[in-house]
Amino acid sequence: YLIVGGGIPGKSGLTVTFDIRTGERVLSVGKEFDTVLAADIRPGFDIVVTGGPSRLLKFWNTENGSLIKSIKKHSDWITALDLSPDGVLLASGDRNGGVYVWESQTASEFHTLRGHQSAITALGFRADSNVLATASEDGTIRYWEMNGGSEVRKNDAHPGGVTAFAFAPDGSSLSAGRDKKVKLWKSDFSQAREIANNLKAMPTAVAIDFSGKLAFVADEEGLISVFDTIDGKSRGIMSCNPPTITQRIIGLLGDLEKFKNQPADFQNTHSAFQHWTAAAIHTLAISTRKEAEKSKISLLDDTIKFTELASKHSLELNDLNKSKNECEQLGEMLIKSAKGSAINAEILATQEAIKIRIIQQSKQLIETESQLLLQREKIDETAPLTHRKDFDAIALQKSYLSAPN
Repeated sequence: YLIVGGGIPGKSGLTVTFDIRTGERVLSVGKEFDTVLAADIRPGFDIVVTGGPSRLLKFWNTENGSLIKSIKKHSDWITALDLSPDGVLLASGDRNGGVYVWESQTASEFHTLRGHQSAITALGFRADSNVLATASEDGTIRYWEMNGGSEVRKNDAHPGGVTAFAFAPDGSSLSAGRDKKVKLWKSDFSQAREIANNLKAMPTAVAIDFSGKLAFVADEEGLISVFDTIDGKSRGIMSCNPPTITQRIIGLLGDLEKFKNQPADFQNTHSAFQHWTAAAIHTLAISTRKEAEKSKISLLDDTIKFTELASKHSLELNDLNKSKNECEQLGEMLIKSAKGSAINAEILATQEAIKIRIIQQSKQLIETESQLLLQREKIDETAPLTHRKDFDAIALQKSYLSAPN
C-alpha cells in the first residue's frame, strides 16, 4: 500500500491510501483545514497518523475516519513522520529540528531526541525497528537506538542540508541533499560511495529497491532518476508530470479531427464533438489570455525597474563627473600654490580623498550599468512573448466565435 498526504495550504488536507497493484483508492482519512505535510499508516492498517502546519500530531481511525487523539507537543510545523515496521513506535519531526518518538498504541511519549539544529526533512526506522535515522536541513543524518534513545552515530552528509533519506531492507541507506549529491551508506552507517554528484535539479525523495541494486531519486522538476548502486551509472529517467491543461486540450482537438470525415451514422456524434471542440477552443483562449495578461504585468514591472535603474544611473554619472571636476580644480590649485606650503598639503590630502571617492563611484556606476543592461535584455526577451501570447489569444477567440456549436 502507498499512503499520500496533501491538500491546499490554509484550506484543506487529506490522506489517501492506494493499493499499488491495482492503483485503487482503498482509504481516505484525515480531513484537515490545512495541507497534510507528513503521514503514515500503521502496518495493522488500523491507524493513520498525520502532521502539518497546525503542529498537531493526529491519530485517525481507519474504519470510520474519526479522530482518535491529537497531541500538541511540537513547537513548529510537523514535516516528517514514520511508523516502525513492527508498528510499535512512531517518530515525528518538525521544522524547528525537534524529534519525538511515541508508542503508537497509547500515543504516549517514548523518547525526546535532541541534536538537530534545523528542520527535519526525513525520518526512517530500520527494518528491525531498533534504529531510527533522522535527516535535517542542518546537513546531518543522525542514528538513534530505540532501547535508550541514545545517538549511535552522526554523519555530516550533505553541506547545505539533507533533503531525503531512506533505509534499504538490508540496513544500508540512501540520502540526497542540497549539494545535489546522492550517497549510499553501509549498514554500519559509514559511507559506501556517491551514487550521483551532479543532479540537474534539487532531489526531494529517495528509495532503494528490495534487492539493494537500484537507487531511485525524485527531484523538484517531477523526474525520477534510476541509478545502479554498484557503479553509480544511470539506468533511466521517468517523467511523472501530468500533461498540462494546454497539452490535454491540444490532444483533445487532435482526436476530434479524426471524426470530421466519418460516414453519416457518425453525424450525431460528430455534432456533439463539434460542440466540445468549440468549448475546448474557448477554454484554451481564456487560458492563453490569462498568460498574456500575466506577461503584460511582468513586462510592465520590468519596464518600471528599468526606468528606476536608468534614473539611478544618471544620478551616479552626475556625481562621478562632479567628483572628477573637483579633482581637476584641486590639481589646478596645486599648480598655482607654493610648493611645501601647508595649503599645498591640505589640497593633496583632499585630492586623494576625492580620488578614493571616484573609484567607489566608478564601481557603483559599473554595477548599475550591468543591472541596466540585464534589465534591458529581459525586456527585449519578454516583449515579443507578450505580443505573441496576445496574438494567440485573439486568434483562438476568433476560432471559437466561428466554430459550430
